[in-house]
Amino acid sequence: MTADRATRLLLVVALGAVACGSGAAQPVPAPAPSAPPAEPAERDEALVAPRFPDVVLVNQRGEPVHVHRDLVQDKIVVMNFIYTRCTSVCPTFGVSFSRLQELEKERLGREVNLISVTIDPDNDTPERLLAWGERYHAAAGWTMLGGTPRDVERLLEALSVYTAVKESHVPIVLAGNDRTGQWRRAHGFTTPAQLHEIVDELSAGTEAR
Repeated sequence: MTADRATRLLLVVALGAVACGSGAAQPVPAPAPSAPPAEPAERDEALVAPRFPDVVLVNQRGEPVHVHRDLVQDKIVVMNFIYTRCTSVCPTFGVSFSRLQELEKERLGREVNLISVTIDPDNDTPERLLAWGERYHAAAGWTMLGGTPRDVERLLEALSVYTAVKESHVPIVLAGNDRTGQWRRAHGFTTPAQLHEIVDELSAGTEAR
């Protein structure tokens, strides 16, 4: 074997050894992670100001309430939609509003009203709504509303939140400033801190006028 051939043979063997060694040392590359699930671009969306029907509902104390005139007019309102026998998402809504009222305690009942509207008016009497509110330490400025099925339905339809099957209702929070006409629609699981930010933004609209 000539010297040149021997040198080339040794080089091939050496390269082969390096390649094998490198292959053993390097793990198989992991597959690229799949893209994370898409999230909403915004936590809430702007709405056209709803037109409240002229209905009289009943609050948790059994008192008649003109929804727009008594609770919404010239106020910032945050509304959710619940029923007292709900054991899935509604307790979360109750806890959320309970924490939100703490964040809004300086404005609650004066500038800001929280409103929980039942979607089960056949069963949610004022007594049941009162007990539900007490469970979450509802203070003045947080109103639970029921009434006749037709009147409640008219309100829910006007707000585009009516559902014929209460167990399948979509978790929604509506927030609006009646003075400016600015309204927002947020997911029902929006955090109390985020709802507080929305109220601040709506309030800033009033101050800018």
